[in-house]
Amino acid sequence: MSQHIEAVRSNTDLEERTTVDLQTWLNESTMQQFHGQVEDEDHTEHRSKSYYCIKEKLKRVLRLDDQWSPWSVAEASTDSHFSGDSAIGHNCYGEYFKEDGVLVKKDVECSVYNQWETLAAIAKHSQLQKVVVYHERPQSISEGEWRQRGLTHPGVHFSDIGQGQLGNCYLLASLGAVAYHHHRLIESMFIGLDQTKDNHFFKTKWHVGGEVHTVVVDHFVSFRNGQPSFVRMGKSGEFWPIILEKAWAKLVGSYMATVAGTLNEGLDAVTGAPILTISEKQLGQEEVWKKLLWATRRKYPMGAGSNKDVQILQGGHAYAILEAYTDASENRVLKMFDPWNKNRYTGELPNQDGKMRTGMFSMTFNEYLQVFSHTAVALLHEGYKRSKAVIAADAKLKSFRFTPKSDAEIVVYIQYPSNRFLECGGKKEARFSISTRNNLNRHAFVPGGPYVFKPVANQEYTVFAQFQCSECNANLENGWVHLAVFSPQYIGIAEDARLIQDWLQSTQKKTWGM
Repeated sequence: MSQHIEAVRSNTDLEERTTVDLQTWLNESTMQQFHGQVEDEDHTEHRSKSYYCIKEKLKRVLRLDDQWSPWSVAEASTDSHFSGDSAIGHNCYGEYFKEDGVLVKKDVECSVYNQWETLAAIAKHSQLQKVVVYHERPQSISEGEWRQRGLTHPGVHFSDIGQGQLGNCYLLASLGAVAYHHHRLIESMFIGLDQTKDNHFFKTKWHVGGEVHTVVVDHFVSFRNGQPSFVRMGKSGEFWPIILEKAWAKLVGSYMATVAGTLNEGLDAVTGAPILTISEKQLGQEEVWKKLLWATRRKYPMGAGSNKDVQILQGGHAYAILEAYTDASENRVLKMFDPWNKNRYTGELPNQDGKMRTGMFSMTFNEYLQVFSHTAVALLHEGYKRSKAVIAADAKLKSFRFTPKSDAEIVVYIQYPSNRFLECGGKKEARFSISTRNNLNRHAFVPGGPYVFKPVANQEYTVFAQFQCSECNANLENGWVHLAVFSPQYIGIAEDARLIQDWLQSTQKKTWGM
């Protein structure tokens, strides 16, 4: 899908962005509504299954929002939503091994992971005095003294992450990408955290389709041989990756339900920000490089999943992109992070990680293009507000209007839950167009992805939006799909069906047979 990230500088610029695709889409969508046609094929035979799986996944998210009263953790967890075999899940596997040069996973009984221990017991086994979610440097201690004590950094740090025996690299790479520039955002995922107390419960914050939801977990985690079964503790004894990994597993149903995913999903869950996908196939090498530099300047979290058949990195694995830059020799370089916290890169550039073993490495841009076909970028603006309006998942064209109060850059985006929560198959498509209110026939057409532009203050803008899902339109309840506008201030977004009529009157009526 084409991604629009140009900064539109004026009203005139926006009006000049018009395409044949827009005219075709609006004609087709509006005609179907006015003549009562149904765009999708009949999915009656799938409806019962779709209704069940969607309802259960999304209802679980809402139930967890309401779960705060602490349950018993005297000897074992009695969490009714996440404990025992069901919390581990199905189709478990153990360590990877090589077979004929190919890395494969060994299936194991899930019961090997159904052993639980408290964070305090794990800390004691690791000769730690107490459980520390993340280290907070006191104001009275300088950063130099902090490092002399053997603590490499204050607060959350990407190198705290060390992936274990769970294939959730997309989530851990996303956490690492966000932590690199926005560690406070990761820390804010812990609600009401008081590290001066013995915490038996942790309340965490996540995003599903852009909406904030909370998940409470207790201090029991799966362990083997005195250590957590999955993600490891940080090198200085930080537990935040372990707690967040468990909270994500609880949100989606089980640890094994978190296996396999995309950076788009992970970045969305952590930040709630619009996600831009950059593809060399669609944009070309030069444009991809420009976008990577643009995202680096803006400190946007980035990540990418490697293709399966690659040589210099592990295939089918997610990595965080920390920076893109041009070095002193004019070489294009990307600084990367492997959530395994190991440097397995065997490419052209020397290993700069040394003895630190932070999982950080650098690779050339040409190597990057060979290994990765898509890049996910979270358009994260700290301090921005999210304004929203509901879009029904019925494939009908909806029309909205809003008026920015300043000329500060804004982002327009359609947000909805990822496939992990929708669960059912079927093609999902979100698209919209945006124009000034005084010229409805001049639109910027956005067939998926976010649209970034600088508006004219107090100028009214209109959006025609549509969301369709071939197997979930009738089952995805109102409230889960939104037209979202990200800006420094909240913006009122009003649905206005009259805009469609106004547009019809502004175009050539003879094309409609009127």
